[in-house]
Amino acid sequence: MKATFLHNMKRYLLLFLLPLYAIVDSSAYDFEKDGIYYAIKSADNLEVKVVSKAEFTTSYSGDVTIPESVEHEGNTYRVTEIFINAFSNCRDLTSVVVPGSVTQIGDYAFRNCRRLHSVTLSEGVTQIGDSAFVNCWNLKSVSFSDSVVKIGDYAFRNCSRLSSVVIPDGVGEIGEGLFYNCTGLISVTIPGSVSQIGDYAFFDCDQLFSVMLSEGITQIGDSVFIGCQSLESLNIPGSVTQIDDCTFMNCSQLISVTLSEGVTQIGDSAFVNCQSLESVTIPVSVSQIGDYAFRNCGRLASVAIPEGVTGISEGLFYSCTELTEIALPNCIAEIGDYAFMDCQGLTSVMIPEDVVQIGDSAFVNCRRLETVTIPGSVAKVGDYAFRNCIRLSSVIIPDGVSEIGEGLFYNCTALNEVTLSGNVARIGDYAFYECWHLSSLTIPGSVSSIGQEAFSGCTGLTEITCKAAVPPICEADCFLGVGQRDCKLYVPEVSVEAYRNAPVWQNFDIIATDFSGIEEIRVDEELDEPQSPLYDLQGRRVTGTPERGLYIRNGKKVWIK
Repeated sequence: MKATFLHNMKRYLLLFLLPLYAIVDSSAYDFEKDGIYYAIKSADNLEVKVVSKAEFTTSYSGDVTIPESVEHEGNTYRVTEIFINAFSNCRDLTSVVVPGSVTQIGDYAFRNCRRLHSVTLSEGVTQIGDSAFVNCWNLKSVSFSDSVVKIGDYAFRNCSRLSSVVIPDGVGEIGEGLFYNCTGLISVTIPGSVSQIGDYAFFDCDQLFSVMLSEGITQIGDSVFIGCQSLESLNIPGSVTQIDDCTFMNCSQLISVTLSEGVTQIGDSAFVNCQSLESVTIPVSVSQIGDYAFRNCGRLASVAIPEGVTGISEGLFYSCTELTEIALPNCIAEIGDYAFMDCQGLTSVMIPEDVVQIGDSAFVNCRRLETVTIPGSVAKVGDYAFRNCIRLSSVIIPDGVSEIGEGLFYNCTALNEVTLSGNVARIGDYAFYECWHLSSLTIPGSVSSIGQEAFSGCTGLTEITCKAAVPPICEADCFLGVGQRDCKLYVPEVSVEAYRNAPVWQNFDIIATDFSGIEEIRVDEELDEPQSPLYDLQGRRVTGTPERGLYIRNGKKVWIK
């Protein structure tokens, strides 16, 4: 899963680099007044900033109230900034009141103030720097002023006792990792002024129960709500156009999600491991759903994919064990690898007419899958696509398919009827391994080779019709476990001798057969049989009432009067 790998790499890189950035010298102070250290910021404008007494020292403790102005050498200086690292590592600091004269709180200003429990920001503060309150473990409340317009990345990371936050109206963006690992955070209100929620913003906020998202948000970033295990429901407003990778990964209590009209893209692994998710509403505006987006959503029972989606991506519903119904849009061209792997509740699948490819292991372990309709448009069915579909009883391979992939019907123990297209050139290794209910088989004349153990374990096989004029090349163990001497092998009359001299084939009960001419005649009153689609001689499916002529049904030529 590339999205998960990239998410982890980015996470670890950030956690490594952020402490390095925090090593900044903030200790150059010009004077001290009432236990607070100041550096002159502008002599002309009579402005000062609060700084630390010395680098790596704990300059402040207890309750600190920063004044709006301070006297020094006959001048009155206005306090306008709390500088980078000013209170960093002051582990005995308990509360801070920031006056209205201060407009900026610098990066790492209160880093590692582990006893700090209260911060009051007066009207006037406009900017809070990156990681300003990181590792303030006892910080329970922050009173934001309405003047705040920017809160930096990871500003409240690891503030584990912070329980509720109201972001002031005016803030335009929720920064990256803003509340990262705030494990006590229960509720957050995000105003309409916010247009973007940054990556990892609420990462591992495992008590977060309520998030109010207002209209105006256009993007929810990567991994925003990863590990928010108490989040039960969420309404995504219509202003959101994109949900990025891993956004709701591991939200194990998330029951329902409503995506409003306007969302066009759902990223890779967006809802991975949302094990309580029962319903998700995907609007018609969505045109792309990323790989593994709903993997391990064990309670998801049904999903309607909108018509604008052109492909079922890799692992999209991997291990959605209670998925029983899936509505696939008519316009999809591909079903990706592992798309429905381990969907053990899925009983039937109607693959739309425009699909040209079914990926590797697409339906592996769909143990209740009884019927699957593969349209004539399909040109490739991937390896092990239907492995362990133990209730699948019949399959028709359309004419566009030229190869039966490796392990395609591996251990499909209920399979008793298979129709192979007249264009199949190869039957791959283990293709019908352990299909022991298969009693008869027709191999079309186009087949030239059959792979290793392709029919191994097909112990019920008693009759094979092979129309190939030249005996297909077989691996020695191709029919391992089949009672070959008791199995009738029908071959073209002109090829009897060739089969009697061919390895593997010579072991069967060979019967010369005339395969020329029309094998079956049906009349048009029988054309409503839903299990028997009709194709013209070019392999195209015929809909409606066909004209008089020659057609193909169930791999046989049919004359329609």
